[in-house]
Amino acid sequence: MNKNDDVNVLSEDELELERFAKQGNKLKWTWIIGTLVMIICIMYGDAAQWLLVVFIAIYIFITTANYLRSISSKNS
Repeated sequence: MNKNDDVNVLSEDELELERFAKQGNKLKWTWIIGTLVMIICIMYGDAAQWLLVVFIAIYIFITTANYLRSISSKNS
């Protein structure tokens, strides 16, 4: 019996789908945490925390755009 017989070897497409799933999960948590922080900053914050809200919104926009771009390039 070969040592590699027991190892589940994933194809390139399966590895890419797994990578996209991990990216999607990270994006989901980015949205959840970012949105909660933005809500708290808006409710209880001053001008400095409003600046934090802007930076969080820009970060979420960029990460979402990059994720959607990578998904669309996979589908082409």
